[in-house]
Amino acid sequence: MNTSANKEIIAGLFFIVTLICIVLIVFVLGAKTGIGEQKFYQYVLFNNVSGLKTGAPVRIAGVNVGSVLDIEFMSHSMDSGKRVKVTLSILSKYKKELNKFSLYTIRTEGLLGDQLIDIQQAPDNQPITISKEGFVSGQEPLDLHNLADDFSHTTKYFNYLSLKMAQLVDDLQLFARISSRTIERLEDRLIEGNLFSLFSPSVRPENK
Repeated sequence: MNTSANKEIIAGLFFIVTLICIVLIVFVLGAKTGIGEQKFYQYVLFNNVSGLKTGAPVRIAGVNVGSVLDIEFMSHSMDSGKRVKVTLSILSKYKKELNKFSLYTIRTEGLLGDQLIDIQQAPDNQPITISKEGFVSGQEPLDLHNLADDFSHTTKYFNYLSLKMAQLVDDLQLFARISSRTIERLEDRLIEGNLFSLFSPSVRPENK
């Protein structure tokens, strides 16, 4: 009887401890991720999101302020012609940091890291157009694949130019050698007093 009661007590204590641990974990994660805090939504339009995924962080000056909630195609394009709508879930306490001068850009964390939304101050305080629907036009991300292709084409072009330059240098060196030999022959003929034979060896000047 006592053994059965002890097992029940131990099982109950184990359940309570497990429950407390789960609550603590949820509390800590919520404090770090902003679970339970008030948020607002910002809609940003892009032509190309370059692999951006839901859940990607949103940062202002390097500070995590939210995450990407949704990515979807719009049924019609806006005035900017952009049809990919990215919904950002941002903590309300950072709302004052966002204004009509904010630039929304997709960036890569590190060289080969994941994509994220980076919000920065627009240069020269140029105002960013906000549509009546509340959409903001985002800055298109840098396409590394296209950049690599362009770099490859540029490298091939420079290699081609280098080859042509090398051929030109060879031709100039050949021309210099021929010119040098010609000048040497001219000098020899001048010294011998028989310059005319350099050009017409079969013709001899008439003796007077």
